[in-house]
Amino acid sequence: VEDFGDGKWLDMPAFVWQLQFPWEVDNNSTCVCGCHPALCKTKRDGEWTCTTTCWQNLKYNLKTLYITHVALTLLFLLIPRVLTSITWHFELWKAQRKQARGRRVPRYTFLQWQAKHHIHAPYEYLSWGGSYPEDFLEFAISFALITCFGIIYPPLCLFAFIAHCVEYRLLLHRFVNITCRPWPYTADGIGRWAGVVQAISNLSVVINVGLLIFFQ
Repeated sequence: VEDFGDGKWLDMPAFVWQLQFPWEVDNNSTCVCGCHPALCKTKRDGEWTCTTTCWQNLKYNLKTLYITHVALTLLFLLIPRVLTSITWHFELWKAQRKQARGRRVPRYTFLQWQAKHHIHAPYEYLSWGGSYPEDFLEFAISFALITCFGIIYPPLCLFAFIAHCVEYRLLLHRFVNITCRPWPYTADGIGRWAGVVQAISNLSVVINVGLLIFFQ
């Protein structure tokens, strides 16, 4: 990786840094490694300011993050639903075979349907039904992204609000219809996650200051 100096090339027009900071290779082509200016414009005082490719890539990733997350949440709801439906239809098929042979088949109750959901999607760690650590981890990650990188793209807060409204409605459907209302336990607040949220809040102050100083 070539050394691009003290970073002053970021404040120059594109045609300037292309001439001063190239990396020549054997086949007479010019390559630039790492972050380089992608969009440059002048301020009112005549100074140049540039936006790097790394900044643009981070902004794009933040835009698509919540859309991808909601899509994955919906997918993880469909998988246990499909598994339960396959098991249910298979038992109905066996019951219909017994009925065709003249045997009496008991009625398939809603309690049995819920029991199948508990088999395929219990509310425990690394299961299709989710768990307490995984649900809070998603909240902590989302909170960290908004507080630490929301300054890059302020409309991200609106996207996060809409995405969380949709996601928590999906999680409500999961609790009622897939995990079938897991057994409630008493808790004194959110426990150790309160310390995690406080640590993220303190870290976001340092990250926001660093983004304003070194990348704007």
